Order: sequence, then C-alpha cells, then structure tokens
Amino acid sequence: MPDVIAASRQYNNDLVVLGIDVDEDPATVQAFAASRNIPYPVLLDSGAVGRMYRLTGFPHHVFIDRQGNISGVVHGEMNAGEMDSEILRAIGK
Repeated sequence: MPDVIAASRQYNNDLVVLGIDVDEDPATVQAFAASRNIPYPVLLDSGAVGRMYRLTGFPHHVFIDRQGNISGVVHGEMNAGEMDSEILRAIGK
C-alpha cells in the first residue's frame, strides 16, 4: 500500500486512484484509511465491483487508460517499478 500511496501523490495530475474495500463496515474502512493517511477515496463494495473485474484475490490492481479501457491488470503485490510501468502505460507517457 505505501507504493500505491506514493504513486497517487507522484502522479496526482495524471492519475486517479480509488481503493475498494470488500464487505467491511464503513467505520472500519474509514478508521483504517485515516490511520494510514490514505490520500485517495476508498470505496465500499458488496461484491459487484469484484465480480465485474473478476477479482480473484487481494490485492488486485486494475489500470484504466484515459479512454476508459483496461490497460493492465495485476493480481497480487507490485513493487514501485512495476507500478510505475503500468501507470505510465495507462497515462500514455
């Protein structure tokens, strides 16, 4: 998660980061986000978004380009270099 937070700050003019939490109550999610100083919105999902993106586990990263097309999907952890590569491809740089 620290790399996602860093990327959201580094690419803040070119990138929208959304966290999605599945099946936890809003107070728990809000407390977690606050305790980690997460600078992006964390949305609550009852499972619909997970089904739409064929979520198979956590973490699950979906990169969507400016035209709304999925440019990359990564299941599992990513290091900063991998994340940068996916972000740059999605934003066209």
